[in-house]
Formats: sequence, C-alpha cells, structure tokens
Amino acid sequence: MKDAITELYAHIIQFFIRAHDWYKEGSFRHVLHSITRPVELRYKDLLDSISECSASIDKLCFSGSQAEQRDMHAKLEVIMLKIDCKSINS
Repeated sequence: MKDAITELYAHIIQFFIRAHDWYKEGSFRHVLHSITRPVELRYKDLLDSISECSASIDKLCFSGSQAEQRDMHAKLEVIMLKIDCKSINS
C-alpha cells in the first residue's frame, strides 16, 4: 500500500512540475504550444498513470477491508461459541 501511494504522489508531483514549467513559458509560448503540444498530449501520460495508481489503491483498500471484515467475523464466532458454552454449562 505504501509503495502504491508513493508512486501516486510521485506522479502527482511530476504533473505539478510539468504544469509549473508550462506556467513559466509565457503567453506567446502558450499560444504556440496550444497548437503544437495540446493539453491532451502534454499531460495524458501522467493523468493515465495517476488514474491507474488510484485504481490500484482502491483495489488494495477494498481487499484490506474485506480481510478486516473476515477477521472480525472470525472473532465474533469465537465470542458466540464462548457465550453458547457458558449458557450450556449454566
């Protein structure tokens, strides 16, 4: 999970660096690059990577919550067995 979050943050930082570089270019270059390097081409790879990392983190979170729920269910079964044993012995 930590590796997936680290990778996501790395891609987000790369996006911000690229956006900062664009911001520093100036108005004339903005016009020129809107034709030669449109936004879709300039950021698509990073946005795709960010989406993939986010989906991976979602899957990890879902799997983790399922494992936690399974553990809680097992603990509840043990508690219920203890309660049943005490009521039978009484």
